[in-house]
Amino acid sequence: MPEMQATLFDFPTVIAVAEAQLRADRLQGRVNLVSGNYLKDALPPGHDLALLSAITHQHPRGK
Repeated sequence: MPEMQATLFDFPTVIAVAEAQLRADRLQGRVNLVSGNYLKDALPPGHDLALLSAITHQHPRGK
């Protein structure tokens, strides 16, 4: 859907790679890039859905 927006919330090194790729694909206006650490920082507000991919299995229970 053309009106959909996505936000990538990840470490600064990942955001830098994503920014270059989005620019190459001319998709910069479709994805908001937010750098942070999900263990320390709050997720960016204002979203209807949060997809946590490749995160929960990386840590022991309770963390």
